[in-house]
Parts: sequence; structure tokens; C-alpha cells
Amino acid sequence: MSALLILLCAVAALALLTWQRWRAREREHARQVKDWCALVTQIQTRRKNHE
Repeated sequence: MSALLILLCAVAALALLTWQRWRAREREHARQVKDWCALVTQIQTRRKNHE
């Protein structure tokens, strides 16, 4: 019984770590997209100002 409990806890811990890593990756990806959009907007604004 205790071996099953230990196994269950190990699986739960692994799932939590995987989920946290996935969330961190999603946040990083969202930040990169936001940075890219800001850069594109900046370039478009500069072009508009030059016209």
C-alpha cells in the first residue's frame, strides 16, 4: 500500500513539474511575440514618419 502511495506522489510531482515548465515556456513565448509585435509597430511608425 505504501509503495503505491509513494508511486502516486512521484507521478503527481512529475506532472506538477512538467506543467510548471510548460507554463514557463508559454509565458516566454508570449513575451517574445509581444516584443516582435512592438518591433513591427515601431518600424511601421518610423516609416510613416518618413513619408
